[in-house]
Amino acid sequence: MSRDTWFSDSDFDMFYDDWKTTENVKLNKITLGKDLALLVDRKYPEGISDQIDERYNFFYNKALALQQKLVMIQYAEACYHHAKTDFELTQNMTIPAFYGMGASKILFFVESIVIFARNALDVSASVYSDLLLGKREDSFNNLSKKILKNNDDRFIDLKNSFERWGEDRTSAYRLLCGITHGRALRDIIIHQSVIHLEYLEYKEDSEREKLFLVLKDMDPIYLDDFIKNFIEDLTEIFETCNTCCELVLNSPNIQ
Repeated sequence: MSRDTWFSDSDFDMFYDDWKTTENVKLNKITLGKDLALLVDRKYPEGISDQIDERYNFFYNKALALQQKLVMIQYAEACYHHAKTDFELTQNMTIPAFYGMGASKILFFVESIVIFARNALDVSASVYSDLLLGKREDSFNNLSKKILKNNDDRFIDLKNSFERWGEDRTSAYRLLCGITHGRALRDIIIHQSVIHLEYLEYKEDSEREKLFLVLKDMDPIYLDDFIKNFIEDLTEIFETCNTCCELVLNSPNIQ
């Protein structure tokens, strides 16, 4: 099967097929994984050699896995909103009590978003490191460190983005990688505890409380805003990396 056939058959779009389910969850299609696979196709054209085709297949499958992770994040976000709405229908929102299976469902989807996000970064790292540096790196944290130390002018925008995200205490990049600023949120989930969620007064003199994310040495963050901004940040990371890869491929001195 040719690569054109692979893309026309749309492995990436098939993640959104829902003809076998009656679940009422509709997701907006994203193309970040497919965009990355097309960049891989440019670096490793079809029919050059078996070795080139093998490398293409390896990185294509990584891009496909990235797309799957992003769809899982979208699904977890949709389920989080459903779970929180269902839970709050059982509560007196002037004094809600965060406990029981309702609380566990909300925690499950919030932590899933964080874990899948970090996993998506690491899945993509081997592809980005090959396209950008011509080397293999399986950790996005380590890849970003190498990019930050690299003096290649083609990386200026990406480096500036890493630095900007690293200075923002609530950015997905800093929370997931914790590159120079303490333990990452993902590591807290895996190695220490559960994410701390708590119902708090949303604004002064408000009669209703809302659910917040509570992190050490930071003001509580309204959870709906956190989820929205976190996923937007994650999308920006992949868009920025894809743009840098395209710049490198378009330059005369490709790695």
